[in-house]
Amino acid sequence: MSSFQLTFILLTSLGIQAHATQVKAQNADLCQNLSIISHRGLAGLLPEESQLGYQAAADLGTDYLEMDVHRTKDSVLIVNHDNTFARTTDISKVYPNRMNDPIYTFTFDEILKLKNNGVPILKLEDVINISLTHPHHPGLYIESKSPELYPGVEKQIIDLLEAKAAFRQVKVYFQSFDILSIKKFKDLRPEIPRIYLSESPYSNLIKKELPLAIQFANGIGPDLNQVGTVKLSEFLGFLHKPKLVVHFWTVDAPELMKKLIASNVDGIFTNRTDLLMEACGKLNASQINSILANYPIQH
Repeated sequence: MSSFQLTFILLTSLGIQAHATQVKAQNADLCQNLSIISHRGLAGLLPEESQLGYQAAADLGTDYLEMDVHRTKDSVLIVNHDNTFARTTDISKVYPNRMNDPIYTFTFDEILKLKNNGVPILKLEDVINISLTHPHHPGLYIESKSPELYPGVEKQIIDLLEAKAAFRQVKVYFQSFDILSIKKFKDLRPEIPRIYLSESPYSNLIKKELPLAIQFANGIGPDLNQVGTVKLSEFLGFLHKPKLVVHFWTVDAPELMKKLIASNVDGIFTNRTDLLMEACGKLNASQINSILANYPIQH
């Protein structure tokens, strides 16, 4: 995609942002107390953690833009899920001898030469700017990814948010699989909610991770594939009793979305914000198609 095409798409989207906000209010809302978390942007339809994906998710009216934060060799915070660029970029063509090198070995200028499905890799600041400038002002749901590789990254994230006055303008969640990182966020900004992410099955989560979440976090982000839905009410009861919120990841199937909505979960991570907005009754299919018509989505 050329820079002209990208600019055209982004400018065109500005014309539908206000429309997205207006039509949202016209529909029955089944999810008034549910946080819709756009996992890596609109990653099911557009390049993950990209300007296009985050812009589209914001246009759809998401509650939060979700991202994974790494730090470059020259201390720039960027968003990318993996610890390397092998899966998400064209690094095999640009730096064929560095395909599996960790992100912290690259300067940001070197990263600018890479493309994620034809679009640039973003700085964390770029995603913050989308949140601050979009009429809907979606929140920011920020993961410290592999924080052991980036000492002090929690403070650096907070310093950037403070410099952008983001805490005063949008909602923010911090998240991590690393309980020490969660603790650091708590020590630095205890008033900002924190989610302890988990890949554990039901029993291990309840026995080992729940006590840590109660001590250091405000909620748990369980893997729905690990926990399952058979004992969903019981599971939610365990976590809600100590007043933890529960944000499940990553749910893209409408039937599962509807089951979680009916169970009064607190939040859902999804790669398909469009489908979750429809399942919640916030937007109908025609409205969603209108919003996404200006994006280069491959069906």
